[in-house]
Amino acid sequence: MFWRSPDGEWKSNGMGSGISALQSHVTEFNDRALKLEEDENRALTAEEYFHIRREISPIYRSAQHMSVTISRAYELLPDDRGLLICRNLATSVERAAELLKEDATHGLEYFMAKQAETQALASHRLNLIAAIFFPILAFASIFGMNLDHGFENKTPILFWMVVVIGIVTGLMLKARVFTMGKVGIEGKRETTVDERENNST
Repeated sequence: MFWRSPDGEWKSNGMGSGISALQSHVTEFNDRALKLEEDENRALTAEEYFHIRREISPIYRSAQHMSVTISRAYELLPDDRGLLICRNLATSVERAAELLKEDATHGLEYFMAKQAETQALASHRLNLIAAIFFPILAFASIFGMNLDHGFENKTPILFWMVVVIGIVTGLMLKARVFTMGKVGIEGKRETTVDERENNST
């Protein structure tokens, strides 16, 4: 709590006396907002964006009330130079917190949308693979596979070769789908970095 006595002396219940105590209090908000902004610039996962969004929300609300209160105090004391500095800094903190909250929200929404798009694309590829082999499975289920194909009397090694080829093919398809999903995430990271550089510019 900060208050000003009629003779112009500023006091607080935890940060000392003088207008510098109020300035230090506002500066703490500013330092915390800057730290979260640095975290937002490095954020690449939904968890990181959510953490920033959760941390900045109460700071933004407090900064709003602080800015309104100090602005009102300055209206009553327009000759207080120190209070003017606090008002300008509080307004800056409020604006910075608001922008950071919006950026974190947009980053989280973009990341979730990009992940959903990547998963949908991977699911589509898997559906295409299933569609290709579905007719074969359907015919095999209806008519069975007890057909004379010339492999009945061959060595068991041939059976295991077919099994190994099937497993390798499945792993190759899995790696292909995973690689495409990873490329989508990397593209998101590059896009996010470009957007931040443009915003900074």
